[in-house]
Amino acid sequence: MTNAQPPPQHQFPPRPPPAPPPTHSRFAKVAITVLGLFAAAIVTQFVNLETHAAEVGGSVSRIQAQHFLEGYYATVVNPHTAKKAWQTMLTPEAQSNLAGGWPKFETFWKEWSKVEFDPVQPVGENTFKSEMTYVDLKGRPQSWRQQVWTLECGSAAKYVPFKSCPDGKVLLKDAYIATP
Repeated sequence: MTNAQPPPQHQFPPRPPPAPPPTHSRFAKVAITVLGLFAAAIVTQFVNLETHAAEVGGSVSRIQAQHFLEGYYATVVNPHTAKKAWQTMLTPEAQSNLAGGWPKFETFWKEWSKVEFDPVQPVGENTFKSEMTYVDLKGRPQSWRQQVWTLECGSAAKYVPFKSCPDGKVLLKDAYIATP
């Protein structure tokens, strides 16, 4: 049996030509560009966090301002809780800017039984105004004025762009009589 033929060699089909480079649709190109810009914007926000915080972070809403000021004035006119207002409701800046410090603050608020004011209106970032009246210890309205308050967020939210101040974290930074 010498007539045996070698086994046939297996033939592979010819190799296909290489695929052309992928072409992206116009939509994919635009989507990738937009995502890149969005990522760059996020990185920029975090790199410049301190710069942007004063402009866009920790904003106080009108309703938060109203509730805070109602609570603040109810606290300061009560001789048993005025110290709490001084310690927990004023920024350190407000405390240091008050001539006479705590003794003057305490003496001033002992003269009033309550403070009445209309709903507050925003006049700027974390700044509000309203008509306000002090009421003396005999219940008589005294010293009507238009008051302006600057509030601040006492939370880390003030460093997060576009984040509003959590309830209970609002502080009084400044208060003054509005000029006409």
